[in-house]
Amino acid sequence: MKKYELELEHLEDGIWISEIFSKGHHNKDEFKIACIKYYEQYMGEIGEDDTHSEGIEDNKVKQIYGKKVGWFEENEYRGWTLSYSLEPKKSYFPMTIMYLQ
Repeated sequence: MKKYELELEHLEDGIWISEIFSKGHHNKDEFKIACIKYYEQYMGEIGEDDTHSEGIEDNKVKQIYGKKVGWFEENEYRGWTLSYSLEPKKSYFPMTIMYLQ
């Protein structure tokens, strides 16, 4: 099985982060700490002084499987999103994810 480093990525809902994830199944506590730092840094970079990162601590960390898929509107590529699975599937990678409220 491939070993993945803890490298965080996120999905946005507008400018707000809706999900933070990393390829691989990681230690949940370490992942949560990394997510808090990542979120605070991202919010600071977009000029938000009040990051509300304390809410992240209440969110559950899940270990599932996913893959990046293209997102299209009116037949034009707009970016990517994630497809999820609770079980391993062909072309899906193990992932650790946290949904933000």
